[in-house]
Amino acid sequence: MKRTFFTSLSLLLALQLNSCRECSTAGCDAQVTVEFDENDGKELGSYVLVVETDGGRTECRFVLGDGDFEFGGAGGVLAAGGADSRNHAACNGPLGSTLEPVLFPDRFSGFRLTGSDAPPKEISFTVRLDGAELIAETFDPDYEDEFPNGEACGPTCPHSERRFAFDRASNED
Repeated sequence: MKRTFFTSLSLLLALQLNSCRECSTAGCDAQVTVEFDENDGKELGSYVLVVETDGGRTECRFVLGDGDFEFGGAGGVLAAGGADSRNHAACNGPLGSTLEPVLFPDRFSGFRLTGSDAPPKEISFTVRLDGAELIAETFDPDYEDEFPNGEACGPTCPHSERRFAFDRASNED
């Protein structure tokens, strides 16, 4: 009877320890997602996205054209896509983070900031199209904890999402 108890206890502990060893931090970066209103970002042309955090400033440039786009960042052309259902491009951001504009064949729908060692306390961003400012905002992200492997196993991943609309009135001059 004792032998069965210890065998069962050993098996239970081995399974529990093994399950936590398989936990991964993949995809668990401090992440901020900014989405634009569905009526925004449809204009074709040359976009400039500038994002500033407490860690530094990053500028991304890309061209949204007829079902295709070109992308250039600090290191030159980093990504390009065709008429896929979803196109993404990324450029190097402040302190090793990644700034990723979210691009569809017909729309610039927002951006993601990932990979920060510490989640930014304040984020400022500006979007320009062919030199004209479409939006400029500063905000403090409200982070919520996410647990990609379940709360028992960890890690805890902060995530914040915000939605903004371009101010059309100031752009109609």
